[in-house]
Parts: sequence; C-alpha cells; structure tokens
Amino acid sequence: KDANVKDPCWSMARQVKFHPTTPLLLTAGYDKTLRLFQIDGKENTKLQSVKFSDLPIQSAFYTKGGEEIICTGKRRHFYTFDLTTGDYMRSNGIR
Repeated sequence: KDANVKDPCWSMARQVKFHPTTPLLLTAGYDKTLRLFQIDGKENTKLQSVKFSDLPIQSAFYTKGGEEIICTGKRRHFYTFDLTTGDYMRSNGIR
C-alpha cells in the first residue's frame, strides 16, 4: 500500500525518508509541505503535516538521532522541525 495515500504530495515529492529507529516516514517536496506518516503496512496513518509557506522543500532529513528534521530549499533560510514538541524554527544564513 502507498505510504502516503492518506495525504499525497501535490507536486514532485523531493524526499521520502524513513526514521532511523521508529516506523515513521517523512515526505516533502515543492508543495512546501513536510508530511509525517506512521508506517504499519495497512493504514499508514498521517500523523502531521507542516506547510512552510516560503520554502519549496528540496531536501529534508532526520538529525540529532531522529529527534529533528531539517528542511532546506533554494532559499537563504531553512527550517528545523522538532519531532518531540511539534515546533519548528526558521534559521537564516545559508549563502
């Protein structure tokens, strides 16, 4: 069954990555949305989605042992998403 059938990416999905220790999948792409799914092989429930209105996502990856996700694109900023709290932070400075 498609992992993201509950909420497919409406543009090209640039990233599809499994969490390093839990059955969690992220998808992200040019529709500016990070989506998280609990993968069980049956329902693959969508847990959360976050839209970054100013960042078409080119790359997304787990960091800090799977506690955070960093989303980047062709902008001078990036976003860090905290999986524990559900909060995200914009950081400036990519040149």
